[in-house]
Amino acid sequence: MHTPGIIRPRTVTPNEVGSMLTLLGAGIIAIVVVIFIMLGWNFFTAIGVGIAIIGSLLETYTISVPGYWAVIVLNELSHEQRVIFQGLNIKLPWETPGRKIDLRSDLSEVLGKDKPETYPTKDGRVFVKYVYLISPNVSDQKTAAENVLKWGSAEPDAIKKKGRALFSRTLSDFLKDMDTEAVIAMGKSRVNEEAFKGDVLTPYEKDHGANAEIVLEDIDRDPAIQKARDMIAASESYGEAMKKLKAAFPDLDDKEIKELFMVAEFKNVKKNINEFKGLENVTHFGSFGGMMGGDGGGHSGGDHK
Repeated sequence: MHTPGIIRPRTVTPNEVGSMLTLLGAGIIAIVVVIFIMLGWNFFTAIGVGIAIIGSLLETYTISVPGYWAVIVLNELSHEQRVIFQGLNIKLPWETPGRKIDLRSDLSEVLGKDKPETYPTKDGRVFVKYVYLISPNVSDQKTAAENVLKWGSAEPDAIKKKGRALFSRTLSDFLKDMDTEAVIAMGKSRVNEEAFKGDVLTPYEKDHGANAEIVLEDIDRDPAIQKARDMIAASESYGEAMKKLKAAFPDLDDKEIKELFMVAEFKNVKKNINEFKGLENVTHFGSFGGMMGGDGGGHSGGDHK
C-alpha cells in the first residue's frame, strides 16, 4: 500500500514526434517560399507567410490539457498509444486524443455504513466498517504515463469491483483464524495495519497503475451476537435466556439457538445457570445470521453483507 504523492507529472514527448514536426514545418515553409518567390514575392515576406500558415494550423499539432488531467492519444498510423499531461503539448497531425483521465479521481466506497459487513472469526463473527480509496498512481514521473495507460485500459467500475473483492478477501483471510475477543482487543488500527501490511496489494496496484488505500473505521462483535450476549447476561437462568433468544430470533431453530447461546459466551450468564442439557455435543460453532449450524466457512454473501 502506497501513499499518493503530489500530482505533477510532465509529458515525455517521444523524439520522433519532435523530429517529424520539425520536418513537416520545414517542408511547409520551403514549399510556401518557393511558391511565393515564383510569384515574385520577397524572400523574407514568403518566409513570414509560411510561418503564419504554420501558426494557423496550431490546433493540428498541439493539444492543451487542463491541470490535474491526462489524455491518452492514439497514433492512427502506428496504432500506438501515449499519454500527455497538463499544459500545451505537441502532437502529430495523425495523433487523435482519446480517453481523458482525472488524476484527482478516487474510486471509493464505505462498506458497512448502511448494512452490516460481517466476517467470520474462529469462534463467531465480527462487524466491520471500512473505507477504500483507489486512484491513479502518478506520483513517480518515471512510471506516471505507463500507470495512466494501465488505469485507462479498464472501466472504473471493473477496477473498483476487483479491488473490493481483494480487500474483502484479504480481511477475511486475516480474521478467520482469530478469536473474536482477540480481534476486538487488537483494535481497528492494528487490524488495519496487520491485515494489509507488506506488499499484499502491490500486484493489484501494478496491474491497474493505481494507489489503493484501506481505512478500517470500526470493528466490533457481530451486532446479532452482541444482542444475544446482552440478553443472556441479563437472564437469571438458562431457561430464561433460551426463551429470550427464541423470541428475539424467531427464524432460528433450536439447534441454532443453542449454538448462538454458546457463541455469545454463556459464561456471562448469572451463576444460577447450571443445566446445559443438549449442549454437550455442540463442539463447533459456525456462522450466524441465517447460516447457523453450517461449516462456518466463508462470509455472508458474495459482498460480505
